[in-house]
Amino acid sequence: MIVYKEDISANRGNLKSLLFVVCFRISHWMTHSRWRRIVGAPWRLFYKFLSEWVYGCELKDVTQVGPGLQIFHFGRGSVVEDVAVIGRNFGLRFNVTIAVGGKVDGPHGNCIVIGDNVHVGPSSTIIGSIVIGDGAIVAPGSVVVKDVEPGAVVGGNPAKVIRINKV
Repeated sequence: MIVYKEDISANRGNLKSLLFVVCFRISHWMTHSRWRRIVGAPWRLFYKFLSEWVYGCELKDVTQVGPGLQIFHFGRGSVVEDVAVIGRNFGLRFNVTIAVGGKVDGPHGNCIVIGDNVHVGPSSTIIGSIVIGDGAIVAPGSVVVKDVEPGAVVGGNPAKVIRINKV
């Protein structure tokens, strides 16, 4: 299935965000084989135009994102590198940067892993080859440069643990 039921329910009542997520899912599906990449090239170009020029959100169509993706405020000014692996029920807010920041050989390879049910506040930066555990919350304006344990609430620059919630 190209579009998940969780995507539709997560963006219920927000037609613009639902349009973005549906276009992302179709474009992502077009990246799964050489044949699809060739046939789907016009669609992928349309998605690139829509996401970067209309929405102002760089969410690459090769990025792995679990079901339940929700876009707040069109994700304006957000950049998500294609090396990110994002879990279920992730909300992308405006001005969020998720990037490795060059060639980093961390314990998880050269990628960022974001668990399920993670909330990232607006104007936050997640940089480096790190893992953010399930149920973590990143406060608005935070700069995350270290792994975040599951259920942790982090904030500040650099982000520090404020409290631990039960997951």
